[in-house]
Amino acid sequence: REHACRLRVTKERARADHLPIQLTEARERFDGLQYPSTRFFELVLRMESIFAFHLTLDNALAHGRNLVQRVKEHAKKDLPLRRLAGDVNIDLPPLVDAYSRMRGKDFCCKLRNNTRGDSQATSTRQRLSALADEARRRANAMLEEEAES
Repeated sequence: REHACRLRVTKERARADHLPIQLTEARERFDGLQYPSTRFFELVLRMESIFAFHLTLDNALAHGRNLVQRVKEHAKKDLPLRRLAGDVNIDLPPLVDAYSRMRGKDFCCKLRNNTRGDSQATSTRQRLSALADEARRRANAMLEEEAES
């Protein structure tokens, strides 16, 4: 909550900076949402670009159950992201931890072609591990078929 005070701007400032404020405006009636500053929005965009670039099927096959953890550790060490966190005076590791949980769950749902169905019952690591194991089995089966022919 203390970070939110440092990161918020007025509605007028958010509009002037051309920030995406439609969702916040729509939810203003809940009296708890704040408009993020341009620098905080840049921080979130940088973090999202790291996760979007690395959370791929190829990387899931290569790294298996450790993919989300590896991306999270990479994000915590990313110099531009650390600079942005310093600019807005926010503690980066807890933010990256929370963001990685959210993106990890989203990535697993997308891999399973599922939108929040039964996948919520298991942890992100378990889902990613199961998906990677299944992908490896399929890849090995394809290689065996090619070797036989």
